[in-house]
Amino acid sequence: MDTLAPSPPPGRAHERERVWALADWLIRDGRFLPSNNELFTGFCERMAAAGIPIGRVSLHLRALHPQYRGVSRIWRPGEPLSERFLDHGIEKTAMYIESPVHAVAEAGKRLEWRLDGNRPLPYETLEELREEGYVHYVISPFAFEGLVNAISWATKQPG
Repeated sequence: MDTLAPSPPPGRAHERERVWALADWLIRDGRFLPSNNELFTGFCERMAAAGIPIGRVSLHLRALHPQYRGVSRIWRPGEPLSERFLDHGIEKTAMYIESPVHAVAEAGKRLEWRLDGNRPLPYETLEELREEGYVHYVISPFAFEGLVNAISWATKQPG
């Protein structure tokens, strides 16, 4: 006798639908956008519109470029996309070495920190986010063409 897997709880089913809608947009529409800035902004806006409580998303991409080591982009709702090109040699600076981006590149796995409370935090970036009212920060590595990149999310919503 065949059995069906149990249905997910109602909240989980709705979450799954939101994720599939985002994936569908990426596959059908997002991939045709003229720039990766528009793709990143559109994806972040759709995540926020779907009820995912993001207040800040940062994308750190390595580049095969003669002038730049990479680019960092930061999205915040209602603000223009912030973009910063990073010079070669940045990987040897304290700014990079003492950052969550370096930590996730070294660890090769997702890292996260609770920012609420008074616990000491290991990186100045996290202290700054705490001062801005963020309570949770997650950063994940992802590889593309053999280069380790990173994306992070921060939220002000407790829980």
